[in-house]
Amino acid sequence: MIFIILLFFLLSPHIVFATPDIKIIEYSVKTPEWIEIQNNTSESIQLTNWYFKDADSHTKVINGCISANSKEIYEYTGFLNDDGDSLSFYDKDNNLIHNLGALEITQKEKPLSTNTCIIPTSTPTPTLTPTNTPTPTNTPTPDSTVTNPSSGISLTEFMPYSDPEWLEIYNANDYPVKLVSWKVEDLDSNVKNIDSLSIPAKGYAIFEPKSLIFDNNSNEKIIFRNQDNKIINEFSYNKGQLTLDRSWSLINGNWCQSSITKGYGNVTSCYATLTNTPTPSATPTPDPNTDTSKYTSTATESAIIEPTRESSFLSPTTTDVTPTATSGLILGGDDTNTTKKRNYLPLILIIGGGILLISPTVITKIKSKK
Repeated sequence: MIFIILLFFLLSPHIVFATPDIKIIEYSVKTPEWIEIQNNTSESIQLTNWYFKDADSHTKVINGCISANSKEIYEYTGFLNDDGDSLSFYDKDNNLIHNLGALEITQKEKPLSTNTCIIPTSTPTPTLTPTNTPTPTNTPTPDSTVTNPSSGISLTEFMPYSDPEWLEIYNANDYPVKLVSWKVEDLDSNVKNIDSLSIPAKGYAIFEPKSLIFDNNSNEKIIFRNQDNKIINEFSYNKGQLTLDRSWSLINGNWCQSSITKGYGNVTSCYATLTNTPTPSATPTPDPNTDTSKYTSTATESAIIEPTRESSFLSPTTTDVTPTATSGLILGGDDTNTTKKRNYLPLILIIGGGILLISPTVITKIKSKK
């Protein structure tokens, strides 16, 4: 049985000893640092946006191409640690090409590159004789995305008070980018890794950590780092400004709370600084019978009498008064005497009238006696 198994492997060596199309074949972790890769195929391979990654998720992006059956060397400074590190090789789609695992602490002389690949520049050749131009076929546009650009990336807005929390990141470059192995951390060095985030040219992307990172009950700080652990943005803010109606925005180079503009351009003005003010408790209405605190004077209260005003819209009432003879009544005299005098007036009038009626008869009799 053992003989049959050995015979099978001898007859199929390509299965056991198959060589990767492209791989890392040598390296040096001490100065000068360098990494050598080899193309084992019979064709050139395009390497644009391929990258190396170390144990701390730091990356180095490479570009260009490598010719068939050739070697290429990439030299760096401060990438690989000389006290223990690992090295992996990825293509532009983040597929793992080769993983060396833990590296030996070595210092080797850099070899010579045998790569002769040059990306040709298309130069149109003028045609003197017009020819029938065939209908062009749809050719896929090459991916212009740049992984981990050296500039143009910034944190422009974040919301630490929501669940999930979120960060808005802006790409000021004229080409789309992909952020690999970037990170965000807080004042207590809690770290959330941005494994892969695509951002369009002159556009925004939103990163939402899978779990909360910020402590909203104390003073806090946000730190935004690139793949090399370099700080891109950092900002400290005080506790007591918690609100879901406003986010922290970068406006004219300064951080402040403003209207939420998640995923698009920030507003141009800030809100006033907020502070937590306790809600005032309701003040009961004073009861004048029991609560004397409403009074500010010890003076005795007295009624206020408003003068009665005669209305100009009342029509006067007409009263018939029987004309009387002039009497000895005095205007403004005693009311009692006036009443008594007025009681004899009808009698006087009756007597006087009777005298007037009989006076002719009396006069006539007197004359006849004479």
